[in-house]
Amino acid sequence: MRSPAHFIYQASLALFCSMLLVCSNSAAGVDDCKLIVDDLERLGCYDEIIQREATSDEALLHRNKLAEAAQENPFALAPYRPNYLIPLSYNDKPNRDPFEQFIEPGGTMDNIEVKFQFSFQLDISRDIYHSGIDLYFAYTQLAFWQAYNSSVSKPFRETNYEPELGIKINPDYELFGLRNFEARLGIVHQSNGRNDPISRSWNRVVGTLMFGRGNYVAVLRPWLRIPESDEDDNNPDIEDYLGNFEIYNIYKNGESTYAVMLRNNLQTSDNRGAIQIDMSIALDKRFKLYLQYFNGYGESLIDYNHISNRFGIGIMLTDWL
Repeated sequence: MRSPAHFIYQASLALFCSMLLVCSNSAAGVDDCKLIVDDLERLGCYDEIIQREATSDEALLHRNKLAEAAQENPFALAPYRPNYLIPLSYNDKPNRDPFEQFIEPGGTMDNIEVKFQFSFQLDISRDIYHSGIDLYFAYTQLAFWQAYNSSVSKPFRETNYEPELGIKINPDYELFGLRNFEARLGIVHQSNGRNDPISRSWNRVVGTLMFGRGNYVAVLRPWLRIPESDEDDNNPDIEDYLGNFEIYNIYKNGESTYAVMLRNNLQTSDNRGAIQIDMSIALDKRFKLYLQYFNGYGESLIDYNHISNRFGIGIMLTDWL
């Protein structure tokens, strides 16, 4: 019998497909406008397309501002993934064994902890040989801190380090009514910096395709794991839990942003994956109220083969859009 999580993942994937279908069919294109006989209706159709494209540019403008500033200053850093601090994060299914056996032997792990992420990117070289290709470096650090666990000196339970080096272009073509405005290909290393037996790491070749329409952005991140020798591989079955891709659905409504991350191994038996739902609401020009829900495998490397069910509330410093 399949678990409830399986049906959540499948329903989420179906939802994403339906969103693509809606995006591809909900608004008229130029060819559709040409078929309208009435002059005023045809003109209105063209006006709608122009307005829609302008709205799409607005939705992406906020994300691009800091990246453009970084291009003017070679030492400036731009946000990559969201930067946030969640001081109240509750997990009702924590992975206690690694913590209580190896990190704090004899200790007890709290369900409530602090979760935060720091992520930036830096353009190393732009428009290489006038090819339109940029060389970039990115770094993301995700941490889980037992800040309220005074009985064991408030240690960091898990920290994941993820440097990335790759190339990016702006292809600007349409697929299913969505405009592809960025594509990346990078080498990604991710590890938790621990010694055996709780060391976790892997290396991947990761592609990223970003599509947008109106206030909606879809991000597809497929990857291929770089093989390791048996003696060096401390998580050989990680793809059975994390699969080979992630999909992000991001929608901006005014100053609020909503995002859904989907991950699945696409196996009919032992189906596994994860879903993360984000909502951020502007508090002022600098900060947003941030709500995050995660369910599934691989919230962190130490939890790659353990199901987490977490809800958190905190502050978003930089958003997707």
